[in-house]
Amino acid sequence: MIKMGEMFSSFTIVDLVNDPLKALEPFFESVFLPMLLGGVIIGGMLWIAFYWPIYKLVSQYKINRLKRRQMKMTKGKYNEQQKN
Repeated sequence: MIKMGEMFSSFTIVDLVNDPLKALEPFFESVFLPMLLGGVIIGGMLWIAFYWPIYKLVSQYKINRLKRRQMKMTKGKYNEQQKN
């Protein structure tokens, strides 16, 4: 395992400009790839756990809101017809 200090002290700016993938390879292998894999796995599990319940809640809220708005609209029309 490469330590952080050793990871970035082994190349210069010229190395970074000339061959960026080779210069950053230790960073990708020891930091980026494990974080990427862990994030995808944990993110996928949390998406499965939270997306569908929240989707159902939002859908039901929209349906109830539409019903409330339609009720208000029909009450308003009914009151206008009685006044005339």
